[in-house]
Amino acid sequence: SLSEFIDYLDIFLDSKGYWDLLQFWQGTAHTHRKEIPLTDTVVRNLQSYANLQSIQGNREEAESLYLEALEKAEKLKNLEMIAQVYYGIGTIYFIQEKKEKALISWNKGLLIAKECGDTLQIATLQYFITQTSQSNDQIEDQNRPFNLFKKLGKPAEILHNMLSAFEDLRQGKLESASKSYKAILNLFQKEGEYQGQALVLYYQGLIAQQSGDLHKAISLFIQSEQISLQLNDRTGLMTIYSTLGLAYVQSEQFHQARTVLEKAVFFEKESGSERKVADNLYWLGYAYANSGSIEQAKMAFLTSKALFTRLEPERV
Repeated sequence: SLSEFIDYLDIFLDSKGYWDLLQFWQGTAHTHRKEIPLTDTVVRNLQSYANLQSIQGNREEAESLYLEALEKAEKLKNLEMIAQVYYGIGTIYFIQEKKEKALISWNKGLLIAKECGDTLQIATLQYFITQTSQSNDQIEDQNRPFNLFKKLGKPAEILHNMLSAFEDLRQGKLESASKSYKAILNLFQKEGEYQGQALVLYYQGLIAQQSGDLHKAISLFIQSEQISLQLNDRTGLMTIYSTLGLAYVQSEQFHQARTVLEKAVFFEKESGSERKVADNLYWLGYAYANSGSIEQAKMAFLTSKALFTRLEPERV
């Protein structure tokens, strides 16, 4: 889904150095940040730490850190950073299914990015506004973000290729998407970009799943999971467990599906996404029922039904 892609892309765009920054902010710099002179570096570190908190599932802490970064960026009158922070805040809202608030934040960021001429940020924000908007009058031109990426040269090449591959996948152009992701994965492996590898492996798994090769899909999802576990990427694991659990159900490996979907429900509850909890509970109930645990299946189905009745009654 677009929500998963936004969350993953937010991680991928600036994943190098996250873990060092986490050490930094958990240590002296974060504890004593009010004593540190205000510089661009302070704001960048706040942004990175906010992003890291987000991917580890700490949404409220991430939002608080982004707002602090916004305040400091405004004091510095650094328009590029202000636009970047609005992008980050928007991703927090979008992942929490607050699309209108996400659009407001992204549109603020877009105006500022245009003011300072940050073409990469303009293209990124236009892309997500385009994909999230409910009507075409909220966007200027659906092709404009991709046209901008093409003009930006090497720094935007990976981002352009990622977005293009994702669009091919969304449109069912599986062969084209597969070729693009394979090339991107090779580059990430050469550069030691583990977060990017996890992302691409996940999407390669989706392609295999949609092509009917469940054995390959499960293998790719597990590879993505292993990297996400090493990075303590709770948001990535949440997404992977949901999709891997469904792949196990599709391949009628119901005991494996149970274990994975139980993890998915746990992570989704932690993130506060009730709709995704309901989805996973439904498939968990299906796995329970097909592995002999009838009472557990009833409980999962009833809980899922109660959530859908409140959230999406048309699906009940």
